[in-house]
Amino acid sequence: MAHHLEAARPGSKDPGPFGAEAGNQPKFVRCPPLCETPVPEPEPEQEPEPAPYVEAYAPRAAVYEALPGFLLRLDAPGSRGATASSQGPAGWARLSGGSGAHAPERASVGARYGFGHHSLEAGLVMPLGDGVAGLASIRSLRGSADVSATTGGGRIEASGFGAALGLSATGANGLYARGGLSYTDYELDFASDTRGVLRTGVSARGRSLDLEAGLRSSLGGRAFVTPRVSATGARIDVNDFTDALGSRVSVVDASRFKGTAGLVAGIDRWRDGSGGALDLRGSLDLERTFAGTEARVRVSGEELFSVAPRTRLNLALGGSWRRGGLALDMAVSARGLGSDDSRQSGHVVLKLRF
Repeated sequence: MAHHLEAARPGSKDPGPFGAEAGNQPKFVRCPPLCETPVPEPEPEQEPEPAPYVEAYAPRAAVYEALPGFLLRLDAPGSRGATASSQGPAGWARLSGGSGAHAPERASVGARYGFGHHSLEAGLVMPLGDGVAGLASIRSLRGSADVSATTGGGRIEASGFGAALGLSATGANGLYARGGLSYTDYELDFASDTRGVLRTGVSARGRSLDLEAGLRSSLGGRAFVTPRVSATGARIDVNDFTDALGSRVSVVDASRFKGTAGLVAGIDRWRDGSGGALDLRGSLDLERTFAGTEARVRVSGEELFSVAPRTRLNLALGGSWRRGGLALDMAVSARGLGSDDSRQSGHVVLKLRF
């Protein structure tokens, strides 16, 4: 750089590159802009590339990711409360239906879905002793889920047929306990928004065990209150299958264990003008999933996971009317109030004592 900066020599007629006004004091000039080293512009940050399996299997990945959670919600226990009766056995039929929406807390693809379901259940309640009764029932159900994600979505359709056994015991002091076992066989169909039908007739099985205990106390007159706790365990097994595009699909983990604690309050045996008795009730429960919030599916060797919220608030309102040996019960419920994992449902039960 020495040849770029020169000083005029004292007493010399040569003014040098700085001109005559430089005088006898050497002065220096800045290097011309062209000789300065340019500062490179920062390169823009690049978005991370999608995982290879998301590119390869989208939007099927979203459909398969949603499968375990959808089946666990569809397999929720129906009527488990076999109620003791000293007046003989009874038969009943229960029609129920509902809808809901689910968004995961974390997931591989981020599959969200809205779902709907309806079922018909029929059974018998048999007194087994003082304050003890047993229940046996069969049920048929159908449900579907519309799945969406940034990678695309699709649809899952399920139909099932199953059976359940229940047992309840009620003491003179208002303490009660009841529980039930259920088994359901499912047939599943899958479709993609872009690829059409992926696979039909896939077999699956659902098993569940639930227990409940509470203490019913009178508040004076016809009013009552019942604090209660319950626990439910469920597991879904799906046969491995290969879809229409050659993807091998297997459900790795689809099980759940949850508990609830809450309160039921209402008015019992309120007589109407026709000689019947009317019961009104409402309940509020806090539900917590202790195990099984994460469901996993393997698609051609790559694992997809989806994590569901742990805690939900559940509200229900209902009533029943009884006259002679005939009883009619109706209820509506909202589960997961204000959350991304919500469900609204209702049922009607017709019961006839023999």
